[in-house]
Amino acid sequence: MVGHILLAIAVAKVGDAKLVIDEYTRASGRLKIEKRIWSGLPDPVQEEFRRYTALLKYWRDAAAHGRATHITEAEAYTSLILLLRFALFANERWEGLTR
Repeated sequence: MVGHILLAIAVAKVGDAKLVIDEYTRASGRLKIEKRIWSGLPDPVQEEFRRYTALLKYWRDAAAHGRATHITEAEAYTSLILLLRFALFANERWEGLTR
């Protein structure tokens, strides 16, 4: 879901879904997409954005390396809360993030 939010913002900003998906799937693609989004935003907004996408990095990196993950109930709860907060953040700042 974090990836979906990230990609939705990037597609709205760039205006070309194929370009965004192609870039995202390449080496260091997630970071490039993130930089596209937060480049030019005020520092506090950039920092908040990066805190939310840290969750994506954690789960994506674990999955990409084929590692089995053992998530506790507390980790699942925290992840869901962060995911919800990221969705609210994206919604509240949609204009600035996609400009």
